[in-house]
Amino acid sequence: PMWQHPGRSFPVQYLTTVQVRDNIWVTSQSFSVRGGHVDSGDKREELLRAAAAEFAEKGFDRANINEIAVRAGLGKGTVYLYFSSKKELYLAVLQYIVDQFNALSEGILAQPISPVDQLARAVGAFIHLDPALIPFARIWVRHQFHHTPEFREDVDAIFAHLRQPFCEIVESGVASGVFATAYPTITGYFILSLLVMVMPELDPPVHMPILPIEDRVGFMLDTAQKMLAPNSSPAQTIPKGG
Repeated sequence: PMWQHPGRSFPVQYLTTVQVRDNIWVTSQSFSVRGGHVDSGDKREELLRAAAAEFAEKGFDRANINEIAVRAGLGKGTVYLYFSSKKELYLAVLQYIVDQFNALSEGILAQPISPVDQLARAVGAFIHLDPALIPFARIWVRHQFHHTPEFREDVDAIFAHLRQPFCEIVESGVASGVFATAYPTITGYFILSLLVMVMPELDPPVHMPILPIEDRVGFMLDTAQKMLAPNSSPAQTIPKGG
């Protein structure tokens, strides 16, 4: 399938929801357009996408450079023209995650709309994440929620620059009076954690039922509204110790 733009056509798989231009949701990621098709012109990005799929499927230790080259349709030697080691390639994948997720976040946060609408758009963008980014997101989940031990210091330094849009949106909503919570940052992380829980493609549940994809956005927004509504009744205090 193709998305049309005056004089150009964009394959859907190259599009990521970031911002609106000419009434089309498009990615801020740059591609050259030649002869009616998208040409990234960048073998490095092809390698990053292939590596993300390999690392997401097998983890760092079991991932194989040969297999990554095959996935990318390149020779093994080409991999080493761009990355000196498997570790360097892995960390580059994590940096790509930060860059892509930040672009997605910034595109939503920059819109002149209310925190309520920003939250709705952020939830929708996350639930309907570009399939090409799913392997990257699976790797991010392992570090964000499961504390995967590979290269802890290096990874922490990379993810220190990852924006947390749900925290920022809730904080903004509390400041403007449209949301009510004494713990906006924690609530933002809670919303993010709940999103991951309802997306089995990121973190397959062991015993929890799977929520149909068509119900996920509504479920998330209804839950967030109940948590953040300024006029909601205070929860009953549970006595300490029992």
